[in-house]
Amino acid sequence: MAVVFEIYRDKKKEYRFRLKAANGEIIATGEGYKSKQGCLNGIKSIQKNAPIAEVKDFNPNRDLLVACDKGDVPAIKKALAAGANPNAKDSEGETALIEASESGKIAAVKLLLASGAKIDSKDNEGETALHEAAEEGHLAIVKYLVEQKAKVDLKDKKGNTPLLKAIIEKKENVAKFLIAAGAKTSIKNKDKDSAFSLAEKNQLKKILRVL
Repeated sequence: MAVVFEIYRDKKKEYRFRLKAANGEIIATGEGYKSKQGCLNGIKSIQKNAPIAEVKDFNPNRDLLVACDKGDVPAIKKALAAGANPNAKDSEGETALIEASESGKIAAVKLLLASGAKIDSKDNEGETALHEAAEEGHLAIVKYLVEQKAKVDLKDKKGNTPLLKAIIEKKENVAKFLIAAGAKTSIKNKDKDSAFSLAEKNQLKKILRVL
C-alpha cells in the first residue's frame, strides 16, 4: 500500500483529509473544509513535505453501494464500519437495501436491516426492496422482507405492487407466496391490469388457480 491522502466527509458534511502511511497508520489529519477544492488545496500545501503521497477520495457510501450490488457481505461490513450510511442511495435512487435485494444475497439483506436500513424506501421509479426481490424471483429474500414487516401493497410509478411485478416477470412461487401473505389481488396498475388479468396474459395456471 502506498502513502496516500484520503478525502472524506465528517458528520458535519465538511471535507477533510488524512495522510496514511504504507502500513495504514494515520500520520496526519486536516481541518474541515466546506468544499472539496478547499480540501485539495490543503493537501497541496502538505504535499510539499510528502511528495510521494497519492490522493485517494474516500467514499464509504459508494463502496457500500458497490458491495451491495455484488452481494459482497465482507465488503458491506467494511463500508459500514468505515461510516457508510445504511440508507445510502445511488444516482437512480436505489438504496443499499434495494441493491442487496436485487443481488439475491439474503445475508446482505439481513446485515443492512440490522444496521438500520429502511425497509420500504423507494428508488426514483418508486420501487422498494420488495419490488426488486419479487421481480428477480428471490423467494427467500421476499419471505424475509415480509417477515420484517415490509409493506406488500406499495405501488411503483407504474402502479405495480410487488405481486404484480412477480406476475409480470412470471415468478410464480413468489407470486403465490405474496398472495398467501395477504397481498391484495384487486389492485390495478396504470395499464388497468390486475393480478388476474396479468396471470391470464402470461398463462400462469398456478397463479390463476389461487386467485
